[in-house]
Amino acid sequence: MNQKFYKRFFTIKESYRILFDAMRTMKYMSRAKRKEELSTELIEKVMLTVTEINGCEVCSVFHNRVAEKEGIKEEDIQMLFVANVEEIPQDEAPAILFARGYATSSGKPSENSWKSLIQSYGESKAKGILGTVRTIMMGNSFGIAWGALTNRIKGKPVKGSSLWYEISMLVSFIFFIPVASVHSLLAGLFNKPIITFQTQEAAV
Repeated sequence: MNQKFYKRFFTIKESYRILFDAMRTMKYMSRAKRKEELSTELIEKVMLTVTEINGCEVCSVFHNRVAEKEGIKEEDIQMLFVANVEEIPQDEAPAILFARGYATSSGKPSENSWKSLIQSYGESKAKGILGTVRTIMMGNSFGIAWGALTNRIKGKPVKGSSLWYEISMLVSFIFFIPVASVHSLLAGLFNKPIITFQTQEAAV
């Protein structure tokens, strides 16, 4: 597949929200995997789907290697990006479609897509998929900056990026981790919802 990288650059504000969301729900991915509700194969397919939409070169290289080690065939990976959902295996389609919608809406999926995911898999597995999507969104948001900086060092600066952007994103990540950790802990203690949805106006 002729992939296009660096399709989007997240702002520092967006990256904090993405990190916070990931910290709130990564545990569900781990729990679902431990309970064998989520296979490593499905996790990698979901992550590759999100990575393709955001265009993170670093994440794409890493997760394609993991997929290869897991025995996922190249044609199965290609299937993740087809427009016709009927070509995606039926048991994986709801997860892949949710991942697509989440990534393209910048983390604000429709309420119907979330309800459909729960209906397809049950709440526990759906939360595991949400955690998976958010974990790779976090990886993408900072991985894009890291990849761009690496390319700059190699003398191949990425169009649309800048040295200031790359450094500020990576430095902010270090400072954001403890803040987002406390923030997510407090959100859990106060039973804040783990997901919010796009408004009807935004969905139109």
